[in-house]
Amino acid sequence: TLEGHTDQVISLAVSSNGIFLATGSVDKNIRIWDLNSGSLVHVLIGHSEPIHRVHISPDNRMVIGYSYIGEFMKVKSIVVWNLESGKRLYNLKGHTGGHCPLVLTHDRTKVAKVWDMISGDLVATLTGHTNRITTSLVLGDLGEPLLVTASEDHTAKIWNLSNLNSLQEDKKTDFHESNVNFVQISKDGSYVVTGSQDKKFKKWDIETGKLIQEMELLGHTESVQSVVVTSKARLAASGSKDATVRLW
Repeated sequence: TLEGHTDQVISLAVSSNGIFLATGSVDKNIRIWDLNSGSLVHVLIGHSEPIHRVHISPDNRMVIGYSYIGEFMKVKSIVVWNLESGKRLYNLKGHTGGHCPLVLTHDRTKVAKVWDMISGDLVATLTGHTNRITTSLVLGDLGEPLLVTASEDHTAKIWNLSNLNSLQEDKKTDFHESNVNFVQISKDGSYVVTGSQDKKFKKWDIETGKLIQEMELLGHTESVQSVVVTSKARLAASGSKDATVRLW
């Protein structure tokens, strides 16, 4: 168990070499951990709002923290640090960033919208969830982007982008027993991971939508807010409302 945050842990990221884990919290700090020893490497201070998303660059040189505000979760700030030194490099207030030309918004409703970041046009509207969408994700590094949405209806949905004018739900995961709070797509686009308030981690095959692995995250005393898996799926980390991070 990794302890040190003083409030809910709501975002996680692991370095591509499997050495470092970044954890973002409502306490407005990012902590960097050595996964081999479990020791704390850096505490990154610089956000004025909770860290809703954290990312480690593929070359393992930078850590990027995202803070959002308001009902519509608009970007408040993006702060970039050097992973090795822990030194803050940039503070990109109001910058939306990203390499994928598509962005997903859901505004805490049952509907998600896909936007073209270059033109600003609405590309598609995703309907099908029966309760509020909790999180959404676009992976744009594989040629054809992958879209995943997760919801309080206990499911996650994978969307087919083959025809942007008539975007259709392609796969739906089997039900969790509670709200799905987190999704992660593997770097090769072969599977998606979901984490839920039922304290369970599930891994799904993207092509078939079938369950590959299920793990009950025993030990957390509150709901699981975020889950991350290393690139070779040898290690998983879960962040919880109980302000702890557990390694599996």
